[in-house]
Amino acid sequence: MLHLLLVDDNATDVLLTQIALEDFSQPHTLSIVSDGIEALAFLHHEAPFETATLPDVILLDLNMPRMGGLEVLQHLKASETLSKIPVFVLLASANEEDVWRSRQLRADGYLPKPIDLASMLAQLEAIRATGTLDPF
Repeated sequence: MLHLLLVDDNATDVLLTQIALEDFSQPHTLSIVSDGIEALAFLHHEAPFETATLPDVILLDLNMPRMGGLEVLQHLKASETLSKIPVFVLLASANEEDVWRSRQLRADGYLPKPIDLASMLAQLEAIRATGTLDPF
């Protein structure tokens, strides 16, 4: 069972991700949080996420209220435990600076929004096959 954590505040993008995952052939679960603060609470098993399963993959939006994706990514990669979880950055645009900053913070892969569902499924299938995301 593949455990996915989606960190995204946009309800439409969340719905599109859920629809895309309906066609994902591997058994999976999808947990959803709406910003970076909730993501870190989830990953550190803080209230109300004390019983949350640590995800195998994190799908991380960059532009969110309270705490953005780059700050979350920086925290994840600084943690010995959490740095091992592949992070798939979801970009609102093909902004070169966002891509560069995501690479600098060691994101494992990225997709521009609106999400290319076929590409996302292909990369998720690659996780199933190899255990890692495709590089940039």
